[in-house]
Order: sequence, then structure tokens, then C-alpha cells
Amino acid sequence: AEVVLVWNGGSMKELEDDNTGKDLIRLHNMKEGPGGKFRIFVSEEHGLPNNLMNRYHPAIAPKTEAVLFFDDDGPWYSADAVCEGFELWRRNSDVQVGAMMRRIDFSSQRQQEEQFKQHQMSIKIAEQERNFLFADVSSSEQPQHIANCQANAGEYVEYNYRETTNPFLAQVALPSGSFVHRDFLCFLWHPALEQIRKYILDHPTHPDDISVSIILSQLTGKSPRVYSRFFHKIKRDGKNIVTRKQFNNRDVINNVKTPESTMHRRLLWQDQSSIHVWANLREEALNMVVGYFGSVSPGSIGFCLGAEAHEKNAEGINYCKPKFLFPDDIPWKKSGGLENSRCESVFNSSSSSLF
Repeated sequence: AEVVLVWNGGSMKELEDDNTGKDLIRLHNMKEGPGGKFRIFVSEEHGLPNNLMNRYHPAIAPKTEAVLFFDDDGPWYSADAVCEGFELWRRNSDVQVGAMMRRIDFSSQRQQEEQFKQHQMSIKIAEQERNFLFADVSSSEQPQHIANCQANAGEYVEYNYRETTNPFLAQVALPSGSFVHRDFLCFLWHPALEQIRKYILDHPTHPDDISVSIILSQLTGKSPRVYSRFFHKIKRDGKNIVTRKQFNNRDVINNVKTPESTMHRRLLWQDQSSIHVWANLREEALNMVVGYFGSVSPGSIGFCLGAEAHEKNAEGINYCKPKFLFPDDIPWKKSGGLENSRCESVFNSSSSSLF
């Protein structure tokens, strides 16, 4: 494994003017120790302008098949959460796997009804794999993307930036904490998508996250997956950690709140007065990218599917209660749990493949 810093700020010499930059260069030049696992990818040296899409450039040539991304201003997650995200990715390396998700809301009743239908099918297929391990579901009906008819029907999509905790029905993964197979990088930089990359570069919000998630879902025909970016830890009398199994038997509960640093990007949310302007611009970008392809995936199945935390309301809407998992509630870690045996069956060689 290695850490790659994608530097869009000019030449390597620009880093020498900063003490932190000097430390990074020192690590970059080291051949052994911590520096042997760190390198700087200087975009300018590869003829690339300052562009958020550079982090997905195949010239980076990642050493590992799984590529984990983080923005320079976070949010940041615990090692335990990221490791569980990696385990979910190992079982679903043909899609993007994220931690902080965004939902796309549809404007028309037709789209909303179709999304509900297709999402229920996604859940059914996931449960079939658990009940009949690797039963052939490839020949059966598969979930379809939801058409977005902007010109003829006046349909549009809304960017839901405030709903960050429901892992169901999400279509966009924010970069921090997201996993992508390295084989996807060449598709993201394919000449056929030059218009999209130019739009990302020119738009005020530089919507690389929206574009990458939409492109990958179009490429795979599937929705992204999502892992719990935070684990609930409950204390009894301020001492012992209480698991979910003991949840209803506790006497005194002090529930640890979700750290603010895991909820959103630090720099983006400093100026609250600009959030609505930013959201409107993001929605504009979303409609452009969705309009370019003409459809959207039905959305993710939540990380609590197959766990005790999985709930469904009277309207059939799925959600997790509590919103994040307990450490002992991760389905793919339980014997007989959802996707528990999938990794062993799929990745049975020293080098896993994308498909």
C-alpha cells in the first residue's frame, strides 16, 4: 500500500516555500521507511492543469487495486470505519463504495414510483445472494436506471445535500472515504468524456464527485454502495462498552455523538451564508450531468440491510435505526450475514479482478 498526494498547485518547487511542503518532499524522496510508502504526483509534470479530476488520472498508476480517496479538508473517518469500507469494497469491487453519500431527489411522480420499484428490486437481489449463495441472478430481471426526460417532460433532479445519514437511495459518493477500483481510472479519463471533464474544470463548484458517481453508475449499470462511516459506542456508567445486543438491557446510557468532523467538509461549511448559493450551483451541475446521460441509478442499498438496524416504515421506505452501525452489527462480518461469504468465493486468488 502507499499514500499518493496529488499536487495541483504548480511545480514541486512551490512546496519548498512551506515547512509542511518541505516535510512532504523529504518523505517523497525517501526510499525506505515511511517515505517508501509516500509519493507526490505533480499534475504539472504530466501536462495537467489544476483540476480535481487529476486525482482519478490513470497516470498515477496506483500499486493497489483498491484506491481510497480523501479531500485535503476531510471529512476524516476512523481506521476501523475505513477498514470495514474496504471489506465491503472487496465484495463489491465493480462499483464505487462511499462513506458520505448524497441523494438525488426526483421531481415527477413517475420517476419517484419507478425509483421505488427499481430500488426494491435491488434489495431483493441482495437478499437472494444471501439466501442462495451465488444463485444465478444474472439472467433474471435487473434494476434499471430511472430516465430523466428534461426536454420532453420537464423533469429535473434535486441535489439533497442535507440528508447525509440515510444510506439507502443515494447515488452520489463524496470523495472522502470512497473506494474505486483502479481499472475505472482509464474510463474516467477516456476521450469520449472530454466534455464532462471540461465542464468540471469550468463550473464554479468543479463537480468531480457528482460526475464520477454518475459516470461509474452508467458504466456498471449499478448504484454505489455505502459503508457506516461511524460506529455507535454506548457506555454503561461511563465505563463498559455496550454492544447492540445489550442495548435494551442497559441502566445508564451515554451515547457518543457523531463527531462533527465526520459530517461534512471543513472548509466548505465555514461560511453558512453561502451554503444555499453553493447548493443551487451544485444542483445546476447535477442536472447538467444527469441530462447528459439521461438517466440515474435507483440508489444504494444501505449498510444495515441484513442487520438488526434495518427498518422499514409503513410506506415501504428503508432506513437504519440507529443511523450508524454498532461494531457487532456489520452484516458481512457475521456468519450467514449478507455478503459474508461473498469475498471468499470471489477473491480466491492472490490478485483480485474487477469483474
